[in-house]
This record gives sequence, C-alpha cells and structure tokens, in this order.
Amino acid sequence: MLNEMRTKFILVCIFIFLALIVLKLFKIQIIDHKTYKEEIEKRIPKEGNLGSRRGEIVSSDGFPLAANLISFDLIAVPAQIKNETETALKLAPYLGFKEEILKQEIIEETEETKKFKDLVLRIGDKTDFYELLAKNLSLEEMIAIKNLNLAGINFETKYQRYYPEKDLFAQVIGFFGWRGRERKGQYGLEEFFDKELSQGDSLFLTLNRSLQFYTAQKLKEALEKYEAEAGTVLISDSLTGEILSLVNLPSFNPDQYSEVTDFSLFKNKAISDDFEPGSIFKIITMAAALEEKKITPETTYVDEGEVKIGSYLIKNAGNRVYNEQTMTGVLENSINTGAIFVARKIGIKTFTDYVKKIGFGEPTGIELQAEAAGDISNLNKKKEIYLATASFGQGLTITPLQMLQAVGVVSSRGELFKPYLVKEIKKQNNKIIEKQAEVKAEILTQEAAIDLTKMMVAVTESGYGKRAQVPGFYIAGKTGTAQVPEKGVYTKKTIHSFVGFLPAYRPRFNLVVKLDNPKKGEYAESTAAPLFAELAKFLVETYNLEPEKE
Repeated sequence: MLNEMRTKFILVCIFIFLALIVLKLFKIQIIDHKTYKEEIEKRIPKEGNLGSRRGEIVSSDGFPLAANLISFDLIAVPAQIKNETETALKLAPYLGFKEEILKQEIIEETEETKKFKDLVLRIGDKTDFYELLAKNLSLEEMIAIKNLNLAGINFETKYQRYYPEKDLFAQVIGFFGWRGRERKGQYGLEEFFDKELSQGDSLFLTLNRSLQFYTAQKLKEALEKYEAEAGTVLISDSLTGEILSLVNLPSFNPDQYSEVTDFSLFKNKAISDDFEPGSIFKIITMAAALEEKKITPETTYVDEGEVKIGSYLIKNAGNRVYNEQTMTGVLENSINTGAIFVARKIGIKTFTDYVKKIGFGEPTGIELQAEAAGDISNLNKKKEIYLATASFGQGLTITPLQMLQAVGVVSSRGELFKPYLVKEIKKQNNKIIEKQAEVKAEILTQEAAIDLTKMMVAVTESGYGKRAQVPGFYIAGKTGTAQVPEKGVYTKKTIHSFVGFLPAYRPRFNLVVKLDNPKKGEYAESTAAPLFAELAKFLVETYNLEPEKE
C-alpha cells in the first residue's frame, strides 16, 4: 500500500513538472512569440558585420608582418533550435568531439560524453538567445556547417589578427591580445601605435624582411656554434637612422602568445635590456678626446700593463703589457690602461658631457614601448675610479640601440641621428604621413669623426677585429668582451659584442652584434666579429656596393 502511494505521488510530480514545461513553451512560442522573436533577431549577429578592421604592419620590401584574416565564430540561438540532440550530433565534428559521439556507441560515461551532454543542455534551453560554441572557424568550416541548414545556428564574422612571419619580427611587432575584457595591442609596435592601428591606420616600416631573415638565420647559427644564451643584432642606415634589421633570439610566435610561459621573451632586448658594454665603449672615450683636441691618432703613451687608483689595481685583458703605444694602437689592441690615459686627458666632467650628448643615459625615442635609459649615474660621483672604469665600459650600462645610435655619430661624420622604425603611416582616408630623418645634435666635427674612423679601420686591418673583414672593403669596428656583474660582483659570465660600420669611407650601414654569455670562444674577436663579417658581406652583396679596395 505504501509503495503504491509513493508511486502515485511520483507520477503526479512528473505530470506537474511536464505540465509546467508545456505551459512555459506555450507562453514562449505562442503568447510571447513576437517579443522573443524581436529579442532573438536583436541578438543574432548579422553576416558581413566584421567589426573594426585593425591597420596592417608592412615591411619595407612589401611583406605583411601583421595582417587581418576573416574568421567565424559559431553561434547558437537555443530558442530557435528544434531538436537539440540532433543538432549537437551534426555540429560535433566541428567542435572537436571524437567519432564515438557521432556513432552514438557510448557504453560508459567519460569526460567526452559529459561535454556532449553539456552541449545538448546549452543549446536546449529555450529561454536562451545566444551561446558561443566555437571561435575562429575557417571559411571552409563555416560553409560546411552552413550547408547543414540547422535552425538556430548562425555565425559571427570578424577580423582575426595574423602574423605571417611568426617569430621573425615578434619582439618588434608585439601582438594583439586580451587585456582584461578588451583586446589591445601589447608590446612592440602593436602597443605603441595601438590607437592608430585600432582606427585602421597602417604602418610601413623601415625594416627589410629579406635582411631580417638572413640576420636571424646567422644569429641562430652563432648562438648554437658558441653556445650563447641569447643574442641581439641591430642594423641601421648610416645616412638616415632607419632601422633595417632588429633581431633578438630566442623569440616567440605572436600567433600563439597565450602559450608562452617565459614572459621575458616578449621583451625587446635591443631596447629594454641594458648591459655593461666593455671595450666597445672605448670608441666614445676616443671620440670625446679627439673632439676636444686632447689627443690625435698618433699621440703616444707607455703602457705598463696596469694602473693603480687608490686601492684599486686595473689591468689589461689577459694581463698583457704593450709598452709604448699610439692612440690607434690603444684601439687596435683594446688596451684598458690606454683608455684610462685618454679619459684623464679630458677629465670626468667633459667625459660625462660627451657620454650624455652622444645619447647615453636616456631613451633614444624609438617608436617602441619600455625603452630603457641605461645607467650612467656612476659618472656623477667624484672619485677617479669611476672615470677610469667607465673609459673602457665598466660601471655603467647602455642598450644595444644606444650603442647603434652612438656609432652612427662616427659614420655620419658627427651627426646624431634619431633611430626610427616607421617610414610611413597610411591613414584610412589614404592620406600618407611620411617620417623624415631627424638629426638630434651635431656632436663631432668631420675631422674628429674621420680620425676616429681611421682608428677603427686599424682595429679590423691589424688589430683584434681582423675577423670582421670583408674582401674589397674597409670596415670600421671595435670588439668588446665584458664581464657580467651580479649583485655587485663580476662573474665568469661575459657579453661579447662588435660594433662598427661599412664601407668605412663611404658609410652606408651601422651594425651592433651582441652575444650573451657564449661558452665557446673566450673573446669577442672570435665570436661576435665573425658574425659581423657575415652580415657585412651580405649587405655589400645585396645592396651591390662598390668596393673601396683595389
């Protein structure tokens, strides 16, 4: 008797439940039909509504670096779906479900079946007007689903950001990604020009895709050959300051930025990571002294292998002693004591003035976010030791881009050009804003710049920079091997660099090569210099430069 009553009670409950569902459906589909129909139509995405088209980013040789693809989001309007199970089964192949779901050969409940049941429930809710089922479908997938003629299934058409060159320009371009609930340009040009790009303006760059590809390839080979942790190469036009190539390795794929776990890869190390430059900074010391006429290339001094300043004893690399040397010899042999001799000639105030005038201690102003200023604050201290160490590139930090800008002062015969990446901005109304070369200051006289050029040529002709030579051309350059300080103590880690320009007496290109902590090759002359030579050779061949040497 008790069981019979319980059964009747359950049946009554089921009846009431079914009646409520029928009444609800009757209200939705008959009584409130017009109201719901208007609401549904209001929420269904209109085909052809692509939203705003973000401006493109294009290389100087016409390759798209950041472009837009049309993609489709799959949208369900559950209130219009007649048979949710049948609809779910037909959509399953496009939503990543396995074949067992399609054959309905499910024996036991799995994560897959739970997901499928959830899909059926989502698209079976007759009070729901919008369910996002899948994002970024291809045109082929969209057409295939459309041909199924499923009621309540629609598409939202939109632009999707696409980076055809993958990791080749990643740290220059950045990416277009989610920040909170908004999609915005992040890092690189995407962030710096986010407002312009979001309004549909396109950027045409100074960067050359062919040169960038070759540079990245050679830098990758060098990192592997010398077992270096990372590397940077910068190439600019000596006549304008245009950046022709900017490569950092390792890099990342901006199309898959959300999969990156090492966020340091997003940083553009050419502008954001400052480092102690070491002996490449001797160029700056010589430039200041030549301009102030405190030395000439032929000025001599006697090297004793070490200099004592207070309690500090400074020695040459490898504890070498060079005896009597000219200033050209100081650069050729990269003599630390010679750099100190020159710095003492001009004094800390004049030395500091030139360091600042040449652009160290402040950002260059290039069109990229998060540019570091470097740290030259030690030059504000009165002790002579800070002048001495700075003369050969210790105790202060710079960025690779600052060094590129600085060597450009020598190649341009005294002018400080502002480096830049964007050649033109094309507005949506087709109006073109063209960027012109900008001279920030006149730093050196032509005489001082040419004297320093000759001294830098001596480095590659008969000094430690011989492996940077290119047949038929004079190369002006300087090696640098700097110890890396950590917590105030110099470690065994080193940074190898080579900076220079070519052709030396008809300058066209400035280059900076930097290798972080190579395990093979003790000095930059055997690592960074050969890489410089490979890049320089490619430049003279690609741009068909006329040889200087007979």
